[in-house]
Amino acid sequence: GGSDALDNQNPQAAIDAFELATAIRPNNDEAKKGLTRAQSLEKVIVHLENANNLRLQQDLDAAKTETEKALDIDADSKAAKALAQQLDTAIIERNYGSAMGRGYDLLYQKQYSSAVKKFKQALKLKPGDSAAKQAITQAENQQTQVSIQTLLSRAGQLEKQEQWRDAQNTYEQAQKLDSSLVQARIGSIRSQARAQLDERITAAISEPLRLADPAVYRESQQLLKDAQSVKPQGDKIRTQIQQLEQAMDLSQQPIAVLLRSDNATKVTLYKVGELGNFETRELQLKPGRYTAVGNRQGYRDVREEFTVSPDQNNQTIVIQCLEKISLEG
Repeated sequence: GGSDALDNQNPQAAIDAFELATAIRPNNDEAKKGLTRAQSLEKVIVHLENANNLRLQQDLDAAKTETEKALDIDADSKAAKALAQQLDTAIIERNYGSAMGRGYDLLYQKQYSSAVKKFKQALKLKPGDSAAKQAITQAENQQTQVSIQTLLSRAGQLEKQEQWRDAQNTYEQAQKLDSSLVQARIGSIRSQARAQLDERITAAISEPLRLADPAVYRESQQLLKDAQSVKPQGDKIRTQIQQLEQAMDLSQQPIAVLLRSDNATKVTLYKVGELGNFETRELQLKPGRYTAVGNRQGYRDVREEFTVSPDQNNQTIVIQCLEKISLEG
């Protein structure tokens, strides 16, 4: 009787039943516990009534607080336990619905990362939920498409600015997001080829003295043809073509160089040949690096390395043996 009265939330009937039970069995723990619960049942009922009213007003968190107060008084209350479980489910549904709704709002506003976070919150509330999973996939796919379009647009701008290596890297980033993207694959190949051409021309212009080597000059001729044939041609490559043509032209124009000696030193100029003995000799040399060697019997050999630059005319090089070789010891 007492337990049924507790379950039916009948305070007086529960008190009467457990008082009788404790009178019959004063030391029975179950009867004592039942009486304690019966005496606090009215307070439990008040909290549960408050909780139900708050639930009707959709104030689920306050309803949960009232229910927890009831359970603090009587942890074994079946009515309080059942209501707590119902409220937990309702709160999860409310929070889930709120997260999903906010996620779709953010998706509509194209705030993809924030939308994914909200959908993941919803999925955490309801693990395995197919709607939340589909929403996450949708948001991530849309974010990927926007990222791809942004990268393709940026790569196109970099190409127009003739920043070929940066364009190549940007196309490759787009490929990582979608490996089947034909536009990105073709753009990457095109930009890489232009980047290599750009770097080769830059190297040739920055080291004009290498053009003195016939093999390097021939390579530069082909490089110039390649540069002249590419399309489209922007301001940068047109300037590079002019600079390369000028460097190649200057590399073939001889520069006056004056060699001084003492008419006793035998002079040999590598790449040119033996010049013999002389006091002064003027030569017309193409730009490049040269080495002159002097020999004189009884004297230590001398070696002079010098550079002939297109912008340096009338350079004087002194080559003569001055240091005698000691015959002692």
